[in-house]
Amino acid sequence: ILFFAQDIYPLAFPKSECSLNAFAKHCRDEFKVDILQGAKPLSELLSSENKPELIMEGLLRIGDQMTIFAWRGEGKSMFALLLALCFANGHKALDGRVCPSRKYSVLLIDGEMPPSSLKERARSITTGLGLSEEAAEEIMVRSSVAEKKDLWLDTDTGWSDLLPDLENAEIIIIDSMFKIFPSSMSNELSNTTALNKFYDWCRKHEKTGIIFDHR
Repeated sequence: ILFFAQDIYPLAFPKSECSLNAFAKHCRDEFKVDILQGAKPLSELLSSENKPELIMEGLLRIGDQMTIFAWRGEGKSMFALLLALCFANGHKALDGRVCPSRKYSVLLIDGEMPPSSLKERARSITTGLGLSEEAAEEIMVRSSVAEKKDLWLDTDTGWSDLLPDLENAEIIIIDSMFKIFPSSMSNELSNTTALNKFYDWCRKHEKTGIIFDHR
């Protein structure tokens, strides 16, 4: 945005064309007044000096969120468990495409798998990765089957129940969307409200959220 600054402030900008950002900077420097209120030039935005930690090559960094879609029976739950084991143990896999640089605190929220099946699959994956069986102990799990109750993140009660575990995790893996966010199966326009609330919470708290969906 350009304007003739001398029309507003002739002594500081005699007969010169000035950008709004330059004029705003002058006001901040001279008078400690911000005429742009909350808006700032891109160059003045605060940014972290830390380089984002890549955990999936070309796809995911710590603090990012993603939803993984596939048909039933394609191995989503196995992949979810493999990611959880790799992230929790700082173990690379799939020719380096899964590439954690350290151990992370991982929470797996499972909505449908019997505990015996989870353990059997974990043993199979750790063997295939060359990890010890104790590697599975690094994952924290909330299981609706084991706890014999619904673990829903689209109700206030569900949020209150899961929040302490969410806060203690760096990476949250949910299997699957329709079990933990049942309202997402609705055809109503509000069917993404709970999912967006979860992802917004993850962004604000610098959590990595990965949700698997059967649809």
